[in-house]
Amino acid sequence: MLSDALKKRWRGGTPGEAAAPVSSVPLSRRSNGLRETLTHLSGQKGLRILDLGPAAQANINFVTGLGHTIFNEDLYAELSAYRSPIKGAAWNVSGFLEQNLDYKEALFDGVFCWDALDWLPDPAAAAEIVFRLAMITKPGGAVLVFFHTADPGTVHPVCRTQIAGPDNLQLFPRGQFTLQRPLNNRNIERLFRQFHALKFFLTQDNLREVLAVR
Repeated sequence: MLSDALKKRWRGGTPGEAAAPVSSVPLSRRSNGLRETLTHLSGQKGLRILDLGPAAQANINFVTGLGHTIFNEDLYAELSAYRSPIKGAAWNVSGFLEQNLDYKEALFDGVFCWDALDWLPDPAAAAEIVFRLAMITKPGGAVLVFFHTADPGTVHPVCRTQIAGPDNLQLFPRGQFTLQRPLNNRNIERLFRQFHALKFFLTQDNLREVLAVR
């Protein structure tokens, strides 16, 4: 609910995150998807933006500098409580959604999802996460999401993503995950079927950026 959302505004990581390795040396990359998302939201003030990563001062400064409000929900830090100790057991996505992404409908004008859907414990749960994102995003709102295009089994870093400019990101590794099921354009279109339009950006670093408009 909105009162809960206000508590998460500019929220930092949870205590359970402290053990995760965090690098002080960022990786820089250009993001056409970020640029197009900001263009889509331009000309408006007082928007609500949800960042699905840990609170980063750079992101707070950037978003508030545009005249908007930023909320943070660090999904990576929350995941461990919902992993089953039994190898191969289904991930408790229902329990996860009872405690996370719990906002009133059509609250947000924009969501920075980053690559969160790729490192979910169960790729099949992505559909339920995207359905929740569709519920909490306003019609006409934008969701920015990244998908890795490498082969299954490839190990990737989980990064804290900081906005360094309108089309520039800095990535600070804080953990790692194994890519289970890379998605192609058709898979992504089905996943985001509740959204009005999708725009794809294929990068040179094996990453597919997607702007999904609600």
